Amino acid sequence: MFKDQKIEAIAYKRAISKSKKIDELKIYPTMPDVEIDGLVEKLRDAKLATDTENKLDKKEVTRGQQFYVESLIKFSALT
Repeated sequence: MFKDQKIEAIAYKRAISKSKKIDELKIYPTMPDVEIDGLVEKLRDAKLATDTENKLDKKEVTRGQQFYVESLIKFSALT
């Protein structure tokens, strides 16, 4: 397999993964801010619940989940 084919395969897998997550979380391009904030809080709380050693900072996790949700919203606008 050539390098370009590997890159295409990786991009395809990532696109499929994002599409599945968008469907799972019911994300759409015109989501109101209230729904976005609720989704970010839900994902943040789920991630913090798995942190048994209390190593995660709540603000950092919130920022990370905000970035993640926004990237999924942008991707959903492309598909």
